[in-house]
Amino acid sequence: MVVSPAAMVSVVVGAAKTLRRVELTPRLLQHEVRLARIAAFAMAAFLLGSCAWVIDGAAGPKNLFHTGAIDVAGLVAMGVAVATGQRASQLARSMARFCGSCDALVGA
Repeated sequence: MVVSPAAMVSVVVGAAKTLRRVELTPRLLQHEVRLARIAAFAMAAFLLGSCAWVIDGAAGPKNLFHTGAIDVAGLVAMGVAVATGQRASQLARSMARFCGSCDALVGA
């Protein structure tokens, strides 16, 4: 249990370093931008649905799904993830535009 978060962090850092070293083609960057838009939309929809559930506050059958502080903390974490995803999407779009203009200059 104690090692699990450290292992997760090391996997994420290793994946990020690997992805930063990979050079992507403009076509692949455009595909990445499309996937980022779809993922951002899905994340926002899920966040809105979760917000509606917490705001509603209904406990469900036999008080099974009572909302509490952990649910609000989860919403905050999801909000941070959506904001981070939006920023990554913007960065990918700008990189796709930049690489597209570089290819246009090289091909001319």
